[in-house]
Amino acid sequence: MAHDIRIVTEAELRGVVGLDLALVDVIERAFAALQAGGVVMPPILSMDLAEANGEVDVKTAYIPGFDGFAIKVSPGFFDNPALGLPSLNGLMILFSAQTGLVQAVFLDNGYLTDLRTAAAGAVAARHLAPGTVETAGVWAPACRPGCRCRRRTWCGRSGACWSGAATPARRRPAPATWGPAWASRSR
Repeated sequence: MAHDIRIVTEAELRGVVGLDLALVDVIERAFAALQAGGVVMPPILSMDLAEANGEVDVKTAYIPGFDGFAIKVSPGFFDNPALGLPSLNGLMILFSAQTGLVQAVFLDNGYLTDLRTAAAGAVAARHLAPGTVETAGVWAPACRPGCRCRRRTWCGRSGACWSGAATPARRRPAPATWGPAWASRSR
Protein backbone atom coordinates (compact mmCIF):
# COMPACT_ATOMS: atom_id res chain seq x y z
CA MET A 1 0.00 0.00 0.00
CA ALA A 2 1.43 3.39 -1.03
CA HIS A 3 1.79 6.18 1.50
CA ASP A 4 3.19 9.68 1.47
CA ILE A 5 6.69 10.30 2.80
CA ARG A 6 7.45 13.87 3.73
CA ILE A 7 10.85 15.18 2.61
CA VAL A 8 12.03 18.12 4.74
CA THR A 9 15.10 20.19 3.84
CA GLU A 10 17.53 21.91 6.18
CA ALA A 11 16.10 25.30 5.19
CA GLU A 12 12.58 24.15 6.07
CA LEU A 13 13.77 22.75 9.41
CA ARG A 14 15.55 26.01 10.23
CA GLY A 15 12.25 27.81 9.63
CA VAL A 16 10.35 25.76 12.21
CA VAL A 17 12.86 24.30 14.69
CA GLY A 18 15.32 26.36 16.65
CA LEU A 19 17.30 26.34 19.84
CA ASP A 20 15.10 27.49 22.70
CA LEU A 21 14.24 26.52 26.25
CA ALA A 22 11.43 24.23 25.09
CA LEU A 23 13.97 22.15 23.15
CA VAL A 24 16.29 22.10 26.18
CA ASP A 25 13.38 20.76 28.26
CA VAL A 26 12.67 18.01 25.71
CA ILE A 27 16.31 16.92 25.71
CA GLU A 28 16.32 16.96 29.52
CA ARG A 29 13.28 14.64 29.58
CA ALA A 30 14.99 12.32 27.08
CA PHE A 31 18.08 12.13 29.34
CA ALA A 32 15.82 11.33 32.29
CA ALA A 33 14.17 8.51 30.33
CA LEU A 34 17.59 7.17 29.32
CA GLN A 35 18.82 7.26 32.93
CA ALA A 36 15.68 5.47 34.12
CA GLY A 37 16.24 2.65 31.63
CA GLY A 38 13.21 3.60 29.55
CA VAL A 39 15.01 3.90 26.21
CA VAL A 40 15.77 1.25 23.62
CA MET A 41 19.15 2.30 22.22
CA PRO A 42 21.38 -0.15 20.35
CA PRO A 43 25.12 0.42 19.93
CA ILE A 44 26.26 2.82 17.22
CA LEU A 45 26.97 1.24 13.84
CA SER A 46 30.19 2.79 12.57
CA MET A 47 32.03 2.28 9.29
CA ASP A 48 35.45 3.74 8.46
CA LEU A 49 36.33 4.75 4.92
CA ALA A 50 40.07 5.14 5.45
CA GLU A 51 40.96 5.87 1.82
CA ALA A 52 38.65 8.91 1.89
CA ASN A 53 39.54 9.94 5.47
CA GLY A 54 35.88 9.40 6.24
CA GLU A 55 33.45 7.56 8.41
CA VAL A 56 29.73 6.96 8.62
CA ASP A 57 27.82 6.44 11.87
CA VAL A 58 24.26 5.15 12.12
CA LYS A 59 22.41 5.83 15.37
CA THR A 60 18.90 5.20 16.64
CA ALA A 61 16.84 5.09 19.80
CA TYR A 62 13.23 4.59 20.78
CA ILE A 63 11.27 5.63 23.85
CA PRO A 64 8.39 3.17 24.35
CA GLY A 65 5.04 4.88 23.99
CA PHE A 66 6.24 7.34 21.34
CA ASP A 67 4.54 7.23 17.94
CA GLY A 68 7.82 7.08 16.04
CA PHE A 69 11.55 6.58 16.12
CA ALA A 70 14.36 8.00 14.03
CA ILE A 71 17.50 6.62 12.46
CA LYS A 72 20.32 9.10 11.96
CA VAL A 73 22.96 8.63 9.29
CA SER A 74 25.96 10.86 9.96
CA PRO A 75 28.90 10.84 7.54
CA GLY A 76 32.11 12.65 8.33
CA PHE A 77 34.59 13.15 5.49
CA PHE A 78 37.41 15.13 7.02
CA ASP A 79 39.24 16.14 3.83
CA ASN A 80 36.11 17.83 2.44
CA PRO A 81 37.02 21.37 3.58
CA ALA A 82 39.93 21.31 1.11
CA LEU A 83 37.28 20.69 -1.58
CA GLY A 84 35.09 23.53 -0.34
CA LEU A 85 32.62 21.08 1.23
CA PRO A 86 31.58 20.62 4.85
CA SER A 87 33.21 17.72 6.66
CA LEU A 88 29.98 16.73 8.42
CA ASN A 89 26.45 16.32 7.10
CA GLY A 90 23.73 13.72 7.24
CA LEU A 91 20.06 12.99 7.45
CA MET A 92 17.44 11.47 9.70
CA ILE A 93 14.63 9.11 8.80
CA LEU A 94 11.45 9.05 10.90
CA PHE A 95 9.60 5.74 11.09
CA SER A 96 6.22 4.82 12.55
CA ALA A 97 6.68 2.82 15.75
CA GLN A 98 3.41 1.00 14.99
CA THR A 99 3.99 -0.04 11.37
CA GLY A 100 7.67 0.59 10.62
CA LEU A 101 6.72 2.70 7.60
CA VAL A 102 8.88 5.70 6.76
CA GLN A 103 7.01 8.88 7.65
CA ALA A 104 9.59 11.54 6.86
CA VAL A 105 13.15 12.11 5.71
CA PHE A 106 14.92 15.10 7.25
CA LEU A 107 17.74 16.32 4.97
CA ASP A 108 19.17 18.38 7.81
CA ASN A 109 22.93 18.25 7.03
CA GLY A 110 23.63 17.94 10.75
CA TYR A 111 21.45 20.89 11.82
CA LEU A 112 19.26 18.78 14.13
CA THR A 113 22.39 17.24 15.65
CA ASP A 114 23.80 20.71 16.29
CA LEU A 115 20.58 21.69 18.05
CA ARG A 116 20.50 18.50 20.09
CA THR A 117 24.16 18.90 21.08
CA ALA A 118 23.64 22.51 22.14
CA ALA A 119 20.50 21.63 24.10
CA ALA A 120 22.33 18.75 25.81
CA GLY A 121 25.03 21.18 26.86
CA ALA A 122 22.37 23.48 28.30
CA VAL A 123 20.97 20.57 30.31
CA ALA A 124 24.45 19.87 31.68
CA ALA A 125 24.93 23.55 32.51
CA ARG A 126 21.59 23.64 34.35
CA HIS A 127 22.72 20.88 36.65
CA LEU A 128 26.48 21.32 36.87
CA ALA A 129 27.40 24.99 36.46
CA PRO A 130 27.86 27.19 39.49
CA GLY A 131 25.17 29.75 40.24
CA THR A 132 27.19 32.67 38.87
CA VAL A 133 29.39 32.56 35.77
CA GLU A 134 30.68 35.79 34.27
CA THR A 135 32.13 34.32 31.09
CA ALA A 136 31.69 30.95 29.39
CA GLY A 137 34.21 29.32 27.08
CA VAL A 138 33.14 26.82 24.47
CA TRP A 139 35.28 24.66 22.20
CA ALA A 140 33.11 23.23 19.45
CA PRO A 141 35.16 21.43 16.82
CA ALA A 142 32.18 19.78 15.13
CA CYS A 143 29.32 22.07 16.10
CA ARG A 144 28.58 25.71 15.54
CA PRO A 145 30.23 27.40 18.55
CA GLY A 146 27.86 30.36 18.60
CA CYS A 147 24.99 27.91 19.00
CA ARG A 148 26.67 26.41 22.05
CA CYS A 149 27.39 29.84 23.55
CA ARG A 150 23.78 30.76 23.08
CA ARG A 151 22.66 27.64 24.92
CA ARG A 152 25.18 28.38 27.66
CA THR A 153 23.84 31.84 28.33
CA TRP A 154 20.24 30.59 28.33
CA CYS A 155 20.99 29.04 31.67
CA GLY A 156 21.25 32.61 32.97
CA ARG A 157 24.77 32.12 34.25
CA SER A 158 26.96 33.83 31.69
CA GLY A 159 27.16 37.37 30.38
CA ALA A 160 29.78 36.70 27.71
CA CYS A 161 30.99 33.71 25.80
CA TRP A 162 34.29 32.96 24.11
CA SER A 163 33.88 30.31 21.45
CA GLY A 164 36.33 28.36 19.37
CA ALA A 165 36.22 25.90 16.52
CA ALA A 166 38.68 23.67 14.73
CA THR A 167 38.48 25.47 11.41
CA PRO A 168 38.04 29.13 10.41
CA ALA A 169 34.87 28.20 8.51
CA ARG A 170 33.25 27.15 11.81
CA ARG A 171 34.42 30.24 13.73
CA ARG A 172 31.79 32.91 13.88
CA PRO A 173 30.40 35.38 16.39
CA ALA A 174 26.88 35.19 17.70
CA PRO A 175 24.40 36.65 15.20
CA ALA A 176 23.38 40.26 15.82
CA THR A 177 19.76 39.08 16.09
CA TRP A 178 20.65 37.51 19.46
CA GLY A 179 21.22 40.99 20.86
CA PRO A 180 23.84 42.21 23.35
CA ALA A 181 22.83 39.61 25.98
CA TRP A 182 24.33 36.91 23.73
CA ALA A 183 27.75 38.58 23.51
CA SER A 184 30.07 36.15 21.78
CA ARG A 185 33.66 36.54 20.73
CA SER A 186 35.01 34.06 18.24
CA ARG A 187 38.51 32.56 18.39
